Amino acid sequence: MLQHINALKMQALQTQMNPHFIFNVLSSIQDLIVDEKNKEALLYIARFAKLIRFIFEKSSELTIPIAQEIKFIQLYLELEQLRFHQKIDIQLNISPSLLDGDQLVPPLLIQPILENSFKHGLMHKEKGGSLSLVLHEKDNGIYCCVEDNGVGRIKANEYTKWKNQNINSNRTSGLVVTQKRLDILSQETNCPSNFLITDLMNEKQEPVGTKTEFLIPFNSKFF
Repeated sequence: MLQHINALKMQALQTQMNPHFIFNVLSSIQDLIVDEKNKEALLYIARFAKLIRFIFEKSSELTIPIAQEIKFIQLYLELEQLRFHQKIDIQLNISPSLLDGDQLVPPLLIQPILENSFKHGLMHKEKGGSLSLVLHEKDNGIYCCVEDNGVGRIKANEYTKWKNQNINSNRTSGLVVTQKRLDILSQETNCPSNFLITDLMNEKQEPVGTKTEFLIPFNSKFF
């Protein structure tokens, strides 16, 4: 019974994630149209359609092969590169064994972390933005590290206050839901996710980015 309840919780949290992501992508397309960048907008829509198809196809699944999750991430990053006019240096460090891997993970688990880096760190950086994603097998799961050289969480909160937005709404929802999903997965696999967010500082203790690390426990037998 407990396993069944947690399966329902995981599915509910996964469904909660999708509208948040879709809203932000549609806002980006709207900005392109307003700026009369029609060719870019059409390309964005075509790639976004692929993402929507992926979401619809996987929305009823609690787990998917890691290779499919990686393909989704790569498509998402292409869209962000288009939105930022190729100004963000993106580095992917993914173990070759995962590119065609069949290890099962919850869908749309990594994307919200990447989105957070773009929306709240790199968006406020004038130039020289960079983002890295590391994925490799570790212990009984997949180690994930997302690192950016954005303005940092403290500065991002200041921008949010300046815009009179609710800091605890769009800013944190993706991270909170991801943590909850990882908590459920950890409970069922008895493997801690070790979710950790580090505020990166330079020698003067000035913010120079954010690093988010966690472990996705292997989920081959659950569900």
